[in-house]
Amino acid sequence: MRSTLGPHDVHARYRLTELVTEKMHAQALQTLSPDERERAARFVFPRDRLMFVAAHDLLRRTLSDYEDVPPEAWEFTQTASGKPLLSDRHRGINIGFNLAHTRGLVACVVCRNTDVGIDVERLDRKIRALDLAARYFSPTEVVALQACTEHERHFRFIELWTLKESYVKAIGEGLSHPLHTFSFGFDGSSALRFDPPMGDQPRWQFELFAPSVQHRMAVAVRCAQQETRQITPLADGVWGANLPVVRTSVRAVE
Repeated sequence: MRSTLGPHDVHARYRLTELVTEKMHAQALQTLSPDERERAARFVFPRDRLMFVAAHDLLRRTLSDYEDVPPEAWEFTQTASGKPLLSDRHRGINIGFNLAHTRGLVACVVCRNTDVGIDVERLDRKIRALDLAARYFSPTEVVALQACTEHERHFRFIELWTLKESYVKAIGEGLSHPLHTFSFGFDGSSALRFDPPMGDQPRWQFELFAPSVQHRMAVAVRCAQQETRQITPLADGVWGANLPVVRTSVRAVE
């Protein structure tokens, strides 16, 4: 029986790749296209190869959960700026999607009839938070980070970066879009402000999750006026039944 993806549903599927076995990797490799398998083979480090294969297999299997298309039969294209799309072969299938990966975690997000983006990041990255924020973030975000304790600042920077990347991936521009032109702000532990860049409307919904103690996952979805989407994180049971429960950190509709 196929899963249901309703008009207001946004499903974020994820896998912890540290749980993968050689058998799982071999099975995942079989769903990829010849071009994807060739791209995977070009990675020098096995860890990067595994991450690529796991992410693209997850996307293919996720799409097939909602449409009558075998995982290996999906074909993709991309916009001029590199955002992946379904090819013309699948014209009439109204699923939007996005894909993300970092060390230890891969994820994809799917929805109907709107723009959507996802990003995942590790919390143990070695960064100079204030230096990077001064270079890339908005002035209000820099001030907010300066007010954090050193310990809090590291995690808050990662969370802001993850949210920002989910937005620029949703609009299809990636990091070519200047990150200082829009900003996020945290109000307490469960509210989030979004100030969009000039020319965009603030009708976006964001949600931030902790799929493991080492990771953050952010989803951005464009909403119609007066619309609220139901963003649901879903651990991939195929790649390990012992995945941790996702904890929602913040959510916001602006």
